[in-house]
Amino acid sequence: RVLGQRADAWSQLGDLENALEDIQVALEKDPKHAPLYDVLGTIRMRSLDYPQAARDLDHAVQLDRKNVAALVHRGEAYAALGSLKAARRDFFKALELNPKSREALTGLCQALRVDKDPRAALHACTKAIEADEHHGPAYLHRGLAYLAGGAPLKAIEDIDMAAQLGVRRPEGLLAQSVAHALNRQYKQSHLSFEAAIRADPYARSHEVAFGIAKDAAEDNLKA
Repeated sequence: RVLGQRADAWSQLGDLENALEDIQVALEKDPKHAPLYDVLGTIRMRSLDYPQAARDLDHAVQLDRKNVAALVHRGEAYAALGSLKAARRDFFKALELNPKSREALTGLCQALRVDKDPRAALHACTKAIEADEHHGPAYLHRGLAYLAGGAPLKAIEDIDMAAQLGVRRPEGLLAQSVAHALNRQYKQSHLSFEAAIRADPYARSHEVAFGIAKDAAEDNLKA
């Protein structure tokens, strides 16, 4: 268990080599410990190896079908691969096991928004916030759902709240830029855009889900 936790910490620091070494040693000690495959899957996702992540997380679920974290992470991996139906299925399974899982509800929110159902996405993200009012990702993705549903002012408020809770992404700032422009607040739109570019000069779209910024037909810079 400690090796798995240390591997996750190495991964968050960007040290893939040490992370995988710890996981390998841990699996030699206990090759059927499902949480290790869950950690391995999240490490793969951080390195953007989503196909292998899905395989590792599938192994975690096969070893323990009641592992909520592994179901949520496998859903995120499926969604990153574009398999939204499989992703939603995993999020719903996780919610059957834990109806108040903020991670499962936030994942479902993202999947529904990407699948062009902002109303259902808003409901899922709101449930995530009800489960934990300090869960920053739920505010970010509810803000994006508000923007997709044509409520720019609410989008700005939610993205601001996400930033206050430590979730500050350039895509969120770009979303605020779009929202201000829709509300004819052009000075604020310009300031939000500049803040986004300072955070990431390569940020081009506010369409983000499951950690991946989606390409837009007309990117924010041109707009």
